[in-house]
Amino acid sequence: QLEMGGKNPLVVLDDADLPTAVNAAIQGAYYSTGQRCTASSRLIVTAGIHDRFVAAVADKLATLDEELRRLHHVIVAFSGGADSAFLAARATSVLGADRVHAVTAVSPSLAGDEEADCAALAAEWGLRWTPVATDEMERAAYRLNDTDRCYHCKAELMDVVGPIAAAEAATVV
Repeated sequence: QLEMGGKNPLVVLDDADLPTAVNAAIQGAYYSTGQRCTASSRLIVTAGIHDRFVAAVADKLATLDEELRRLHHVIVAFSGGADSAFLAARATSVLGADRVHAVTAVSPSLAGDEEADCAALAAEWGLRWTPVATDEMERAAYRLNDTDRCYHCKAELMDVVGPIAAAEAATVV
């Protein structure tokens, strides 16, 4: 049994295929907002590949930074989860708070404390943040709770966030 004080460690050995290992590390941490039971919470990289691994991750961040600069002004759909929190913080670091607007969908489907958690995290990190009311429960397709329920929730979010993005000449990310 491999127990290292956290769920699902990702171990990168010296003979690893570097691009595959870097992509696995990033996806393991952020795919599905890290809410899967298979999300990696510990990354172990052996000494022989460590420096090249760190450089490859830095290259990925540089690519993200380049894309954010190209977009110039962004709206981040900010759930407070790992992926949107990272993106909001990185975008704010790269573009400045005046060109990044984090918005959180607030509706009956949002867990009770999550709006307050988002507000607290936004304040702590200096994010420009706004809660926005959504009403996905009014969508019959959402209420079916079918396999495409997430699509209908995101469609509702985009219907609400789209006008904010248009008013700010920003791109929703």
